[in-house]
Formats: sequence, C-alpha cells, structure tokens
Amino acid sequence: MDLLPNPVGLVVLAALFIALERRFPYRPWRALRPGWRTDALHLVVTHTLEQLSTLALVVLVWFPVQAVKSERLSAWVASQPRLLVAVAALVLADLLGYWWHRLEHVVPFLWRFHAIHHSSERLDWLAGLRRHPVAASAGKVVTFVVLTLLGVPKDILGGGVVLLGLWAVLLHANVRFRFAPLRRVLATPDFHHWHHARVDIGPGWNFAGLFPVWDRLFGTYLVPEGRPLLYGTDTDVPEGYLAQLKAPFLGEQPAPLVEPGAVR
Repeated sequence: MDLLPNPVGLVVLAALFIALERRFPYRPWRALRPGWRTDALHLVVTHTLEQLSTLALVVLVWFPVQAVKSERLSAWVASQPRLLVAVAALVLADLLGYWWHRLEHVVPFLWRFHAIHHSSERLDWLAGLRRHPVAASAGKVVTFVVLTLLGVPKDILGGGVVLLGLWAVLLHANVRFRFAPLRRVLATPDFHHWHHARVDIGPGWNFAGLFPVWDRLFGTYLVPEGRPLLYGTDTDVPEGYLAQLKAPFLGEQPAPLVEPGAVR
C-alpha cells in the first residue's frame, strides 16, 4: 500500500479529466472555478491521509480477521477461476459499498464526515475527490474485512479498489457522455449527479458506485432526464481544507434521518 500519492499518476489523472471536461463539457467548463484550491488539496493531501488511516485500520483488524478466517473457504476460493472470483468480488464490493454509502446518509455520526463530500455546489472530476479521509478509509476497511474473510486474494482486492476509485472520479465528471448502451447496467455521470442533487431532507438516491441494480432493488433509483440544477447540502460545511477536516469533530451538525426527500 502506497503511503504517498503517485505524482505521475495524479498528473495523468488530472490531464485526462481536464481534457475530457474541456472538450466535452455538460455545463460550461471553468478551470479555476470556486473551491478549486480546496479540492486540489483534497486530491493530494487527503489521498495521503486516507492511505495512512486505511493502513492503521487494516493493522488494527488484521489479527482478529486472520483468527476467524476459514482456511477451507480460502482454499476453495483459490481453486476457482480467477476471473470468476474477480467478478464476484467486484459485485459483492459494490453491494457492500451501496449499503455503507446509504448508512453514511442516515447515521448522524457518519453523515458528519460524508457531508464534506456533498458540500460541492459545482460538480466535476475534482469536486468528486472532496472527501474526508476518515469516511473514505472506513468504507474501504469494511469491504476489506468482508472480502478477506471470504478468502479473496489480495491482488484481486487491490485491483477492485483501483477500478472502483477511477470509476468514482468519472461519475462526478462534468462530461456530456450518456453511455446510452450501458447506462441500465453501469452507473454513469447522469446517474450519480442526481445523487448529489440538493435535497430537502433524507438520504437521497443512487448510492451504487458501479451497478445501479442495487438502487433498483432497494427503491433508491432516480434518473430523470438531464442533470440537477442545484448541487450541495443543507448541512453547514465550512470552506477551506483544514476547516473541512476539523468540522466533523466540532459541535453538532444536522443530519438527514428520514426516507428520500424531494429533489429541488
């Protein structure tokens, strides 16, 4: 696990999505839109903090997980075709991600951290990287524990993390791609932008990171035509990077606690 961001990888990621958003914008593209400095710090610094906190949590749960892990189950999983194991792990990871994400919207303590991610009022690839390192790490560790207990190999786990991470950046991008042939089976920017629509109250919609089938099954699917006019959250989230890191630990913040509300 890398403890520092890969500078080359970050430059390539930035160059790719800046080029896509500038060439194929859904809404007018601005290089230096409000909040870009805060989000750039999230891109670089939060990534490092997230890696460190994830490593700390993994170390904390490692020995308990190994103590209860079934060697027979691990051997059986290892005997299966790797492609089958990889696909099954990806589907299960996305299901776990769906429920963790939904919990972040209804459990007040979790929402205190996740609200940082929803505070962006303009959505693009960089805004999608605005997240609190504690929230990002916790979700990863939950998936790590479950898949490790099931015997999924570490390299498949790592590959899934990379794929889901890159796809998450695409979901927030300000691009006009509709992905029409795939939009019924894969999450798209149209799908995820409605998740970031400002809502009156409630956890909202479209929690899946890769497969919208979970939202269809559990009644949280919403994809009207076009994209929302307003993004953000009614929760009071401060401006500035350090203020956003400290906000979940200071005072009380209101959290949505009921079923999905009406999109403005």
